Amino acid sequence: MTAPGASSGPSRRLTGWDPDWVISPGETLRDWMDENRLTVGIVAKVCGLDRHEVERILDGKRRITPKVADHLAAGTQIPARLWLNLERAYRDGLAAGKVDVSQT
Repeated sequence: MTAPGASSGPSRRLTGWDPDWVISPGETLRDWMDENRLTVGIVAKVCGLDRHEVERILDGKRRITPKVADHLAAGTQIPARLWLNLERAYRDGLAAGKVDVSQT
């Protein structure tokens, strides 16, 4: 497994880093919110998402679709492709039996 958002190309082979755990994209969003001292309500507003939807992303229960990634990118200035890569890495890791350490 590569780091969330990273490619599985040459750098993984060079470092050999392949943790047995994953974190949800919601953890990245939570970190961004904490760094910017923002509430769920404010994030929902700036991203054009429903508050409940943001809460589900934070809990790892809402998949990051291309549409949701676009909303997150618009509100956070973090590129949509990063959100999609984080989602892919998270779901691939879960499917491979890796442990979800989000919110631990």
